[in-house]
Amino acid sequence: MESEIIRRWNEVVDPQDIVYHLGDFGFGDEEEIKRLVKRLNGKIRLILGNHDKRKTPHWYDDLGFDAIYPYPIILDDWFIVSHEPIKYLTEKMPYINIHGHTHDEEYSNPQRFNACWEILGGFPIDFQAIKNKYSDLDSFNDASKVYVQDKERNAAMNYNEGYLQGFIDGSKNK
Repeated sequence: MESEIIRRWNEVVDPQDIVYHLGDFGFGDEEEIKRLVKRLNGKIRLILGNHDKRKTPHWYDDLGFDAIYPYPIILDDWFIVSHEPIKYLTEKMPYINIHGHTHDEEYSNPQRFNACWEILGGFPIDFQAIKNKYSDLDSFNDASKVYVQDKERNAAMNYNEGYLQGFIDGSKNK
């Protein structure tokens, strides 16, 4: 199974790609995790999942990950990337939640995108493919319409990766 997972990953991920892994990366000691990370293409940014949190965020620092996030992050102003689905997300909020954790559960809420292995057929998905699914964000709901109007007037808050914790893109959580 490990060889098949690595084959599928490396089939679609190039070495220079940035990959957001949505948690529960793997079980094992430091050497085992380091060995796995080394075999995978891309710069892997790990959003810690419930199983990963058995260790401290600092435990992962020298295992080959590009960045470690103990909390959800925001990408491209619209996308909350998290391990578990964001429970408080409503149509009054202009966000799409890309998450893992729930395996093959499907949601009728169009603001949720389940990026689990089971849903995606065992392959990582390109962020642009997810963004394309939501290409009409300005007409997505009332909250997103207001956000787009505010952004056009330069009145919207500028969210960047890691805004929730003030992380700077590419930095490690230390």
